[in-house]
Amino acid sequence: MAFYMRSPVYTPNDPVKSVKQLHSWLYQLNENLKFMFSNLDSDNFTSEFASCFSEETARKTQEEIKKLDEAVGALSTSGEWETLDLVGFIARNPQTAPAVLHLGGHAFVTGEASLLYPLSGSVARPLARLPERLRPRKKQEFFCRSGLYLLIAIIREDGEISIFNPMEETLAENTLVSVSFSYGL
Repeated sequence: MAFYMRSPVYTPNDPVKSVKQLHSWLYQLNENLKFMFSNLDSDNFTSEFASCFSEETARKTQEEIKKLDEAVGALSTSGEWETLDLVGFIARNPQTAPAVLHLGGHAFVTGEASLLYPLSGSVARPLARLPERLRPRKKQEFFCRSGLYLLIAIIREDGEISIFNPMEETLAENTLVSVSFSYGL
C-alpha cells in the first residue's frame, strides 16, 4: 500500500500562507496515515514479521495513533489566528496582518505591517499588543526583517511587541516589516 503527497510549499514572502499550507499538509498526512494503518492486513507483511507482531504491540501502537490524532485535531479546532492590535504600524493587507496563534505552551506570531513613521537607528517602536492570555512570563527577543535590514522584535511581560532598529540608518515611513517567530508562554 502506498500514497503520494506533494511537499508543502514554503512562501518566504507570505509566512501566514506557508503556515496554512503546512497545516493543510499535516492534516492530509494524518488522514492518509489513518487510512493506511486501518487497512493493513497480513498481505502487507512478511510471515516472519507478522508472527512477531503481538496484540500488545498493536494495542500500544493504536494508543499512540489516537494521541497523535487528538493532537492534530486540537490544532485544527483550536488553532485560530488572532489579528494583533497594531500601534505605530499599519497592515497593508488584512490577510498578512500580524497575527498570533496559541498552541498549548507556545504562541506563534507572523505577518507584515508598514511603519507609520520613520524608525531611527538604535530606536525601539511599539508594533502591537498581545492579548492578556498570550503574554510571556519573561522578556524575549527575536530577529525580524525589513528588506535587507535585520531588526529585533522584543516581547515584554506586559504584552507589548516592539521593533528595535539596531542600525544607524533610518527606516522610512511605509517601510514594510515582516515578523515571524514563536515564543513560550
